[in-house]
Amino acid sequence: MHAPRGCSHAPLKESHGSLLLTTSISGTNATPSLGAYSASKAAAIMLARQLALDWGPDGIRVNTLSPGLTLTEGNPMNAETIALREARIPLRRVASPEDIAGAASFLIGADACYVSGVDLVVDGGLVNTLMQTVGMQQKWNSR
Repeated sequence: MHAPRGCSHAPLKESHGSLLLTTSISGTNATPSLGAYSASKAAAIMLARQLALDWGPDGIRVNTLSPGLTLTEGNPMNAETIALREARIPLRRVASPEDIAGAASFLIGADACYVSGVDLVVDGGLVNTLMQTVGMQQKWNSR
């Protein structure tokens, strides 16, 4: 893959660096009324996979980090909303910024030196409950 004119991955190549893109669980799970958002996150996940393939021979690792529900200043929630969301998450809590930072630190650090082209989902297990939210659990349990 060729970089746009004026852009280069040379600094990453020289340092055998790591590129981490922050995406979202919406990048692999369609989200009502967030079509453009979900599509942009899916595109970022595929871009990272492509860059991992293209830049891997230069020693550059490329990954994505897909947070789930996270309590931040930009995503404020009242106590009732937090309780409703926590009830849907298997680990029974909304992520903190520190939870996401820990996963990011792992992906760019030396412990992940052989991890590239990966989308790390950090959501407390939320995406594993999607079948339950559409009533599919009862259908499967009745078989």
